[in-house]
Formats: sequence, structure tokens, C-alpha cells
Amino acid sequence: MASSPPLATTTVGSLPKPDWLAEPEKLWAAWRLDGAALQSGKERAALEWLRVQEQAGIDIVGDGEQFRIHFVHGFLERLEGIDWTRKTRMGIRNNRYEAEVPTVTGPLARPAPVHAADAAFMRRSTTQRLKVTLPGPMTICDTLADGHYGRRADMAMRFAELLNAEARDLEAAGADVIQFDEPAFNVFLEEVRDWGLPALERAMQGLKATTVVHICYGYGIEANIQWKDTLGDSWRQYETIFPWINASSVRQVSLEFAGSRVPHEVLRLLPDKELLVGAIEVLPGKLETPEEVAHNILAASQHADTARLLPCTNCGMAPLSAALARGKLQALGAGAALARAFSACNPAETLLIAVSKTFTTQETLANAEAAKAWLAAGLKGTGVQKHFIGVTAAPERAGAFGCGRTFAFRDWVGGRYSLWSAVSLSCAIGLGWETF
Repeated sequence: MASSPPLATTTVGSLPKPDWLAEPEKLWAAWRLDGAALQSGKERAALEWLRVQEQAGIDIVGDGEQFRIHFVHGFLERLEGIDWTRKTRMGIRNNRYEAEVPTVTGPLARPAPVHAADAAFMRRSTTQRLKVTLPGPMTICDTLADGHYGRRADMAMRFAELLNAEARDLEAAGADVIQFDEPAFNVFLEEVRDWGLPALERAMQGLKATTVVHICYGYGIEANIQWKDTLGDSWRQYETIFPWINASSVRQVSLEFAGSRVPHEVLRLLPDKELLVGAIEVLPGKLETPEEVAHNILAASQHADTARLLPCTNCGMAPLSAALARGKLQALGAGAALARAFSACNPAETLLIAVSKTFTTQETLANAEAAKAWLAAGLKGTGVQKHFIGVTAAPERAGAFGCGRTFAFRDWVGGRYSLWSAVSLSCAIGLGWETF
């Protein structure tokens, strides 16, 4: 099995379903196949996304939740004690939005493993570390109605027992990482302490696989976007729950980070955990560059040791287009590779050379901004200009950008003639002057 590099990349879980399998860019989309063709189609879609992940440089891979209709209901539909014909309209995530949900009408039971066969299929299909996701007990209880147990805490503990049995089967099928999705942790804060975490502990009991709890601010859908707009300039939910989670037995915590208003310093509240830091947003229409991803990773590294960071997506990408999701995976892999290069360097012993003829090329400036931010953080904001020089035909722009010194060349220099100019400065330093 492949070992994971520093800053190992992974995803939260869901990826878009192809249009021949289900209606794309939609949650709870009905299957467009049935019978044996449906299972074959799920396997085909999972393999296609697996290869995309591998080619993008994602280190800990998954099935993109191609085998399930929804991250919660995919597990629930195989349990006993739930009446899918008795729908109850209820508020989800503390009435953020309403939905018609199934109702628990009797004792819950799991007559057979739910996702184990699919996990075994994925295990046979890759040598990468394999992650399988499950809904967490609290989030399950916030996604269906209780017509039997009377108390959410009691129902959550029963779900936790069933989840634990499922997780043990997933572990036996070859899962290296088992993630419990708990977006409800960001909503019912006091309940997290009272019964959410105890239920999660029961779900994880006895597992040898790496355990993760994923806590985010939701899919990039309109209801969640509107809710985020009500949270103000600083999202403080993590500050309440992270100290309790740090005291728990879960090994990794997955959190929203990129493009959010989560204070970066909340990472310091999880000193004993590995952190799946969201370096990719899940908004429709937003495609990050590798440099933006690297910037997000390096920003997180100012609050937690790099050895504890695993760059990830903020949330699942099921509601996005397939093309956008592929682009985001590629940016995640490339951005992590760039961040690894930075993390291997000592800022105090590093000279950054920004080479740009005009100092207006956006891609070059994005690279330089990411590098400059890393340097400033490592040097605590002092002496940055001594470590940052520009090579350019526009020295005034380079100086305004923050370069402490510039090496100029004429504006007619370019193409094949560049190596005879200051453009080759980095080559000369790297090779040594005599060799150059």
C-alpha cells in the first residue's frame, strides 16, 4: 500500500454523479438505472472518480459516495425501524431549511452490512490509502424524525451502536480511514458536549482504522450560503466545540477553512489532533489555482505543525459540476505539492526571486503572493525585503510589490535571449557561478 507524503491530501467525501447515473448537481437525485445495471453503474462511476483522484495527486482516496443517494440516507435505507413512506416535514440544522424526512417508527436494527461490499470493491481497485465515510449519530438524528425513542440522545446512541458495527465491517473490508460526518456539531453546540460526542465515541469504539470527524458549514447550496451570511464577520462555532473534541479519542478533525470567516487561530484549540484543513471551497463557479491552495495550506501552518495538516476540501462536492470538481481536485493536488516545497525550506535561509518582465502577469503575481505570505509568516513580518528580490524590466512595480532589491533587464529582452540576462539569476545561484 502506498505511504502518504507530508501534507497528504484527501477529500471530505462526495463527488458529483455522472448524468447517466443520476441527475447531476442535485442532492437526493434519483437513480437513472436499476437492478444489476445500477450496481454496475455505481462501480463504473466510483472507478472513474478514483482514477481522477489518483491522477490529481490525492493521497487518501474514496469512492466519491457514488454508491449512495445521499451521505446520510445511503446508510439509513438499509436499516430496519425506519418507515420511508411516513414522511414528516421538519427543520434541518436548527430550521436552516425544511425537508420531508422518513420517520423512525420502531427499534433500529442493521440486518446486514451496508457499505462493506462497496469498500471491498474499492480496496481491490487501488493501492492508495482508502477512506470510507459514514454519517455521524447527531447528524443522522437531525435528518429524520423520531416516532419511537422519544429523546434524540437515546436515538443517537442506538445509531452509534449500528454505526460501530458498520465501521468494524468497513475496517475488515480494507478501509484505512473511517470518517464520521457531523455538520450538526456546528449547530447544536451544547448538545455536542451532552450527547453528540458520547455518541460519536460509541460509534468509534474499538476501531483500529484512523478515525475522522468532519464538521463543516454545509454544502455549497443556496440555503447554506444564505445561513452563512447571517453568521457575521467571524464564525465562532468551532471555538465552543473544539476543546471538547480535542479531549475526545477521535484522531483527525476535518474543518472548513478556505474562503470562510472561520478565525484561523481556532486550529490552536486542537493541539492533539491531526487536521484536515479545507483548502478548497465548495461553492459553484469557484475554481482555485494551485497557488491559492498553497496559500491556504501555508496560512494553516502558522497555527498548527505542518506534520499534523492534511489538505482537504471544505465539504463534499456532490452539488457541483463534474468539470469543476475535477479542476478542484487537480488544484488540491498541485497546491499541496507547492506547499510541500515551501515547508521543506527555512524562511531565515531562503531567498525568493520573483521573475516577471512587467510585474503585471496575474499567475506570476499569485505565485509571488503565496511565497511572500509564507516568508512573512516565517520571519514574523520582519526583514522580508532582504529575502525577496525581483528580476524585471519594471523595477518600480517590483518595488511596490515588496521586493527589497531588483535586478533589471531591458524591456526588449525575452524568449531565447533571456538566459543571457538577469532572468537567469536563480539558475546562476543554484548552479554556482563558475558552472553557470
